[in-house]
Amino acid sequence: MNTKQKLEVMKRNEEANKRHVEEWKAEMSEGKMQAVLVDVYGTGHAQVVKVGHDLESWYEVLGCQWVEMPRRWIGDKAFVIICDEEGTFRSDCKVSARNGNEVMLVGNLLVVADDENEEGEVRGLTDEEVKHVMQHVQPVMSMSGGRFEVWDVLRDVHYYR
Repeated sequence: MNTKQKLEVMKRNEEANKRHVEEWKAEMSEGKMQAVLVDVYGTGHAQVVKVGHDLESWYEVLGCQWVEMPRRWIGDKAFVIICDEEGTFRSDCKVSARNGNEVMLVGNLLVVADDENEEGEVRGLTDEEVKHVMQHVQPVMSMSGGRFEVWDVLRDVHYYR
């Protein structure tokens, strides 16, 4: 790579960093972060949402009382997935994340990013990260009670290495 190409790459990286900082500032000013909600029990669809940075907001959006926050790969990028810790205990338990035929997670999910600057903290997704997550959404169909149901799931979800 010659010097001119290196400068172009550096310029693109700087522009991307500026966009990320602007998105973060906007997110913090309104007290909400951008996330992807995989809503298997409500609308049945994955959608971009704005949600608070606190447990109460997550409980409300997910419709649960306890959350866990596993780190998982979605495709080739790592994310934090906020999910119902007691999701497997529901009588109407639905798969919401899988890797091939392996069930990875059940119930409603919020996909957010790991804030690498603060251990244990999360941040909202950038537009690029939202695009990546949404590219890994696919509908599934199941028969329940004599009728077909269709809802979105995350595919290509792997354990964090």
